[in-house]
Amino acid sequence: MTDLMKSMDIQVGDCLFQQEAALRSTMPFLYLDPSLERKSKRNVLTSGAASTYMFTSFELSDDNGILLGLNRHNNSLCIVDPFNTKVNKNANFTICGTSGAGKTFTMQLMSLRLRMRGVQCYILAPLKGHEFKRACHKIGGTYIKLAPGSSACINVMEIRPTLTPEMELIDELDYSDIDSMLAKKIQQLMIFFSLLIPDMSNEEEQMLDEALVKTYAKFGITHDNSSIYEDSGSGKVKTMPILGDLYEVLKESPLTTRLATIVSRFVTGSAQSFNRQSNINLSNRYVVLDISELKGKMLPVPWQEPRKRLRNRLPMRSRKPPGLSLIPSPRLSRKRRPARWPMPV
Repeated sequence: MTDLMKSMDIQVGDCLFQQEAALRSTMPFLYLDPSLERKSKRNVLTSGAASTYMFTSFELSDDNGILLGLNRHNNSLCIVDPFNTKVNKNANFTICGTSGAGKTFTMQLMSLRLRMRGVQCYILAPLKGHEFKRACHKIGGTYIKLAPGSSACINVMEIRPTLTPEMELIDELDYSDIDSMLAKKIQQLMIFFSLLIPDMSNEEEQMLDEALVKTYAKFGITHDNSSIYEDSGSGKVKTMPILGDLYEVLKESPLTTRLATIVSRFVTGSAQSFNRQSNINLSNRYVVLDISELKGKMLPVPWQEPRKRLRNRLPMRSRKPPGLSLIPSPRLSRKRRPARWPMPV
């Protein structure tokens, strides 16, 4: 008990043969024994002492939260509002437990009840994505499975005009003065290919950068942002190149033959289902992205692009807070590289 009190920054002193004095001090006599007063002066506040009483337990009940279950100690309801900024600094959750403890079920329960409150929910599942399928269909959600041979596809070469968080937060920014979206996309693609080809040399990176610029130029896309649109008035975007177009450009130079051979897996190999235009719809209020069928070097394809798309769809300011459910997995990290978790939830 002494160690427990010290761990709570409560100083403990011995009161040997002073039980009677302590009992009198607790009675309504308005008298405190002087020896006990010296030992207990500024020792612990009443609220801190009350927390050590063994017949009380903490209750967690927010006004506008979601029900998680019952408190095992006093059977009170555990209701949590992750978007209550008066109590929580952010809405991040970390769920830990052994195998079979119910981590996936808890995540699914939270997302379903957030959906009932009208919160936009996205679930990116690198493991056991099939466990979300039935509930997703029952509530009319969108279940997307990204795997070699699947019908769903995300074009990693697609440029999607989005507003940056800075442009949403700062009202004084000139919205017409936007940096080159092509340059930003090429920078993202360079990160994607560095994950796909870890041993890529500096010369190959430079040649790949030039090949990307040349590929987009064939579709009339330059560093001028207006070149992305067929009609700037309607906001309709041009047809974007796919990995097969980049593959053809890489084959033209002998210096990029090795890169073309690696990319050919997504063009003519087993993963050629990713060599198409995007055909997924993320406008539903409940979206599940299942990438559990992808292994090894295939992980950068479905991991980086869906993460980026979901992040672009989450506004920084809105009347209703957006919900984003992420299920990280240790297998997303490479050997000798730390795991890079996508974003806060």
